[in-house]
Amino acid sequence: MSSQEQFHWPQRLAHLINLIAIVLLIFTGFYIYYPFAAGLMGAARYFHYIAAFVLILNMVWRVYYAFFGKYRDYYEYKPELGKILRVVKYYCFMGEAPAARGRYNALQKLAYLSIPFLVMYQACTGMALAMPDRLAGFIEALGGMANVRALHYFGTWLFICFVLIHLYMVFSEKPYQVMVMFLGKEPGQQKPLMKQAGSHVQQKQ
Repeated sequence: MSSQEQFHWPQRLAHLINLIAIVLLIFTGFYIYYPFAAGLMGAARYFHYIAAFVLILNMVWRVYYAFFGKYRDYYEYKPELGKILRVVKYYCFMGEAPAARGRYNALQKLAYLSIPFLVMYQACTGMALAMPDRLAGFIEALGGMANVRALHYFGTWLFICFVLIHLYMVFSEKPYQVMVMFLGKEPGQQKPLMKQAGSHVQQKQ
């Protein structure tokens, strides 16, 4: 496996934190929207707020790391908008895969670049739902509490769709990268891939 397909530990840690926070937000969010069991609302709200705070901090740190970290990887996310339709056709079994520039294809780059904006979108609508008195002007600008709730609910489904599509793209293309992302090495390898990834990026600098 080439070093271009490897992930160093800060990337893997940020990915794991995102995974836990997003899953927790989805489950607690659906409970808050539709409390199917009595007596859990307080705990659901508490963990929902904690997970949201952690996700925002992790996203800020990950964006900073992409530009200023030891293994800067912002160059991996440069968009290739002209190839997106061809990539979609490929995943729908309607064409060949266009050549990817770097680790990710055009559709992956667009999806990953959109995540920070989706997090901020959910944070703004979520804070409006949590603090309606303090953010009354913001709520009014969006057309009222019902609209804010609908927008937040829509954002939740965008996250769910992203996770499902992300899993499909990983398992249909390179399923071994699941182990690489969580363990830092491909199954059967003895040495962590972090060192090789570090030397690869240092050569690019």
